[in-house]
Amino acid sequence: FAFGSFALVIYSIYHSHVRFYLFRYSRERDGPMRPAGVRLYDQLFHTICILYVYGGVSLIQNCQRDTSDEAMAEALAEEPSEDLLQTAAATNTCEATCPVLYHATDLYVATLELFALSLILPLLCLPCIYLWILNRASGESDTLAQISEELQNSRNQPVTVQELMDVLEPVKLVGTSLEDATVVRLDVDEDDSKSAEANVATNPPKECCICMSEFPLSDEEMGLVSSYQRETTEADTVVRTQCGHLFHKKCLGGWIGGRWASSERADTRRARRTCCPLCRQELKQ
Repeated sequence: FAFGSFALVIYSIYHSHVRFYLFRYSRERDGPMRPAGVRLYDQLFHTICILYVYGGVSLIQNCQRDTSDEAMAEALAEEPSEDLLQTAAATNTCEATCPVLYHATDLYVATLELFALSLILPLLCLPCIYLWILNRASGESDTLAQISEELQNSRNQPVTVQELMDVLEPVKLVGTSLEDATVVRLDVDEDDSKSAEANVATNPPKECCICMSEFPLSDEEMGLVSSYQRETTEADTVVRTQCGHLFHKKCLGGWIGGRWASSERADTRRARRTCCPLCRQELKQ
């Protein structure tokens, strides 16, 4: 049995090489689909491994007693005593009958227990490892956000939010009703050079590209705000940048703004972004 154990261990290492030599089959080259001969060969090898384990267990259980066991049995038949019974029980164990095989099996079981313990311990510690990864990832993300904000602030000019908002020009959109559609244009002074350039351009957009909600329109004939925006609030105020793009004043203020302390005044806050959301041109030149 010991020789068979040694031979089986050696063959298990070179099983794939022997299979390739006999059938010219390689899993890396031919894929996972095995031919019929390869499947039968693998099943035969697995059957031998199972029979080997079963043979070892049977050998441990059916160890024949040596001559000392027979002599002890005759002594018990003539004059049984408590000491002899204890001695007989001690010599009738697997450790006494097959000590080499018993210790080998004991070592094998201990190795399996250590291997199983190495697999179970990471599973038991998995929640702690998961929490550690989450804490580290959140800390790194906060650090990266702070570094990115500091780099962007260092690139931007020291300009406050109020300075950028003062540069923006409030405008009003006027809609002219036609047969099929409504033509939207800016209600600006034609004498202004910036306004003239804006009017030469294509029709202004009808919605803010930040919040995607429509701008309030004034009817050119009636002089009233359209039905969906009858009350113009600060959030509905339309402003135009120096590059000619239109936004809601509140939306553009949110784009310009960044993180500040709650005790810091709005007019002294440093702008986080100083460019247009669309063309990235500087809002204050």
